[in-house]
Amino acid sequence: MRSPQEMKRRNATRRRRARASVLMAAAAAIFGAGCSRAVLPATGSHPAVFQPIGPFYQPPRPLPPGAPGQLIRDEPMAAPAGFRAWRILYHSRSVAGADIPVSGFVVIASRPAPAAGRPVLAYAHGVRGLANICAPSNTTQPLAAIQEYAPMLKAGAAVVATDYPGLGAPGSHPYLVGESEARSVLDAVRAARQLTALRLSSDLVVFGDTQGGQAALFTGQIASQYAPQLHLLGIAAEDPPTNLIALERHAATTPFAAESLLEAAAGYSAAHPSADLRTILTRRGLTDLGLLRRECDDQFGKATAGQSIPSVFASNPLTTPPWSTGLAAGAAGAARTPAPILIVQGSADQVYRASITVSFVQHICTLGDTVDYRTYSQIGHAVTIAAANGIITWITSRLARRPAPSTCRK
Repeated sequence: MRSPQEMKRRNATRRRRARASVLMAAAAAIFGAGCSRAVLPATGSHPAVFQPIGPFYQPPRPLPPGAPGQLIRDEPMAAPAGFRAWRILYHSRSVAGADIPVSGFVVIASRPAPAAGRPVLAYAHGVRGLANICAPSNTTQPLAAIQEYAPMLKAGAAVVATDYPGLGAPGSHPYLVGESEARSVLDAVRAARQLTALRLSSDLVVFGDTQGGQAALFTGQIASQYAPQLHLLGIAAEDPPTNLIALERHAATTPFAAESLLEAAAGYSAAHPSADLRTILTRRGLTDLGLLRRECDDQFGKATAGQSIPSVFASNPLTTPPWSTGLAAGAAGAARTPAPILIVQGSADQVYRASITVSFVQHICTLGDTVDYRTYSQIGHAVTIAAANGIITWITSRLARRPAPSTCRK
């Protein structure tokens, strides 16, 4: 029998390889085989992928006032033949209501927009880390994460991808703070619509994986109030974290217990600075916190694997307010989502347990949500290959305004 440490390594490696296979196949078959520069998948490692933060990400100081979604600046990015891309820096709002800068990027196909404008696929990325350098738009291959959506781009859609607050642009990253993520998703779309040459419509579908799955679910909850000018047609979430307390209790039984809990607690403190995380950390925990603020997810995970929660925390955030109450309040499903939802997951997922997701799906079904929940037998936390075609078909159907399927019992 494999040890928990071996299972953790296998799960992480399998997920990276699965996503890499999808992206490389899409790059070769769709984004233009024979391009002069190969388009390789991002692996989340530093320093091979993430670059030093450049001047584009630095907003004016002091930051001039701006409405949520107001564009601060944009610049062209390198893209494969047949596509165009831009980095964007824009105004958003923290959960406390502060005006903050957030970065991201936009991709379209180099062809005229449809008569009604380009519908938008808003992409919410999975965990990359909490350090400022870990922005997806700041990698050597920033378009790798969205290459499987090239058919939609060729059909006339645009992809708009936020980095989230504190990744790229200055600030701390409120990791797993769903409303913060959702605001940055919606404000990225509002900012991209100010690039008039793109001719973006108000039609929008949100897709996110892992952390981004949570962001997508929260986007569905707040979109009608926060960005009523956008027309949200659907939310697709792959392996989403839902009940954060339950997920962290499960993580506590694994070799990545300290890594997972420190990231979640640090994310809460980033959104609520009065919750000084240093007050509940041991000396080793303070060292790990410094590493978390410098390194991206892969390197941080390698450095902290196997550490116990008592070795890092003098007081456990799961039982110590305000982290305990804040993480409990950070669960998705607090409000009904008007747009239909797709959730996909491997039945053998040992990171975000399928049983936790099933309870969440049952809950939002009782709220009246339209939910299509799909599990993939004997697949762990690496559902990308199995689910990719189904996700794209589901998104395409939402943009075509076809009736959405539901697995909720009536």
